Amino acid sequence: MFKKYLISYQNEILSARHYVGVGDTIILLHGAGETNQSVLEPVAKILKNHNYNVISFDYSGHGESSHHNPSSVAIKTEQALTVINYFRCLNIHLFAWSMSGQIAVNLLQYFPNIQSLTLFSPALYAKDIMDIEFGENFKLALREQGNWHRTNAKDLLPKFQGKLTLIRPKYDPVIPNEVSQIYKEYSNPDLFQEIILENAPHTLGAWFNENPQRFATIFEQIKP
Repeated sequence: MFKKYLISYQNEILSARHYVGVGDTIILLHGAGETNQSVLEPVAKILKNHNYNVISFDYSGHGESSHHNPSSVAIKTEQALTVINYFRCLNIHLFAWSMSGQIAVNLLQYFPNIQSLTLFSPALYAKDIMDIEFGENFKLALREQGNWHRTNAKDLLPKFQGKLTLIRPKYDPVIPNEVSQIYKEYSNPDLFQEIILENAPHTLGAWFNENPQRFATIFEQIKP
């Protein structure tokens, strides 16, 4: 169903999967915590069945990738950059979950060929905390109320000419509503779509994994 790749990033080895299709390329960026690319396999299969070329990977410290060094949002952005460059993708669509919403925004600086962003319960972080290693110092920085107002999304999203789709639960215990408002306010209003899910959790990747039809139904509304 997919081809497996091992991609070097500094002294880490990143595990990647390529679901080979004939259409545009969709990059799947999983979230933080205990998740990994395997959780998104049902999503990848549905996308491939729609003839998309799909690539997923595990950040270092997740899934089948190595974990030799500490990580950060900035380092995870570099890892995503490394994977995309490895596959020499042309027309790119990014599907990103939670933490990776900010990473998808970061990638806009490097890839003018990104056609769309589809973001699931996406986070935003202050520019000054993206280099902080994950751990207690990062958690402490996150506790600063409103740190997301210093995100680089305010600079990058107005320049983005592709479609941005925001998919989120109506009640998200992890991502404040103000974050979603930043995505909405700074995106092109003619190319912005928001889907609010009444009874869904923050962990939409796992939610889709439990019942892939949930994603299939939503995808009919959000095709890039």
